[in-house]
Amino acid sequence: MRDGVLAAIAEMLSSGITCFGDRYYYPDQCARAAAEQGVRASIGLPVAETASPWAKSPSEYLTEGLRVRDDYAGHPLISSVFAPHAPARLSNATFARVATLADELDAGIAIDLHESADEIARSLAVHGMRPSSGCGSSAC
Repeated sequence: MRDGVLAAIAEMLSSGITCFGDRYYYPDQCARAAAEQGVRASIGLPVAETASPWAKSPSEYLTEGLRVRDDYAGHPLISSVFAPHAPARLSNATFARVATLADELDAGIAIDLHESADEIARSLAVHGMRPSSGCGSSAC
């Protein structure tokens, strides 16, 4: 992972890009590589319902993500945001936990929306609204 990030940073720098955002697994390696290269980065802390090489459960994703956030707290080049993966497949409980943590920590959330016509159709069928509509109340 780190080697891939270093290659991407080299390519970005050769094109004049000095800041990037990443939302994939191993945010610790991405943050480390960006910090070592002196590049600004917004590091997404992945959250998912399914197991991955990064974590096995939503609570483990959050625990590991918060560790990365704490490791880079106050870093002049590295910031972090929560980054729910496959939001159409995330439970309401996991979304609620992410929202609570983001509020408590004054942290951002970066999320994919309207990725496909199928995602929009599922959201309309289940919730009666498009994924980005939201309901504007704590009942969501």
